[in-house]
Amino acid sequence: MRIGIICGGPRALWAVELLVSLARRPTAPHIIIDLWDPQDPGAGWVYRADQPLCWRLNAPASIVTTAAGDLTDWMDERGLPKENFPPRAVVGQFLSESWGYVVASTPDNVQINHRKQKVETVDPAEGGRWVINGGEEVDRLLIATGHARQWDGALSEAEAGTPVVRP
Repeated sequence: MRIGIICGGPRALWAVELLVSLARRPTAPHIIIDLWDPQDPGAGWVYRADQPLCWRLNAPASIVTTAAGDLTDWMDERGLPKENFPPRAVVGQFLSESWGYVVASTPDNVQINHRKQKVETVDPAEGGRWVINGGEEVDRLLIATGHARQWDGALSEAEAGTPVVRP
């Protein structure tokens, strides 16, 4: 079975962790997971390392867990301040390491491929399958796009590079 995942942030990470967990069952088939994201998997765009440290997680750190552990323990192990709302870039480091953990612990019947590209087209194919970018076909598809990168009223890239205070 070939499973496609569009975008590689936390939701995609958690989906891959679940698929890997299910693939450990004795009767599990061979699974190929193709993940499309121009960013490195785990952190995705929202939690990438190159953003200002003033941009914070908007939920308590205690709820961020992966198969590799939980964010608060990870911060403690690295001597980082235990903050309830840590910088998104720090959360991204944890999620990236969690991606490495799931890939390293993948059983032999699972293959994970990261396609470092943006998905431009998704088209239906015969038998309920999907064609990605006019080429690769998958049996099942998960769209895990998460946060929108652009929306009406969003800050421009120039504005977003530094904290902006508006009246």
